[in-house]
Amino acid sequence: MKIKIALEYNCSNDEEANALYSALALEQEEGERARLTLKIDNKKICIVVEAEDATAARAFINSILRYLQVAESINLIKEKGWKYESGN
Repeated sequence: MKIKIALEYNCSNDEEANALYSALALEQEEGERARLTLKIDNKKICIVVEAEDATAARAFINSILRYLQVAESINLIKEKGWKYESGN
């Protein structure tokens, strides 16, 4: 059974879109049971996962969702203006 899942993620600006696209592109190498296709359109990233089975699709989607979760966390930190300073 082949599974195809399409997601769209709207970024707040071009810089965020390009950074997230670059990070996700590292996952674009085709695996044995799943592959990722990316397209960037203005500030929107189109993500398509094609997998041979549900287990492979779920694993790949979980990985992608973690990237998106990190992007959201970074945006929150930027919005709040939090700064990190090393104690060294």
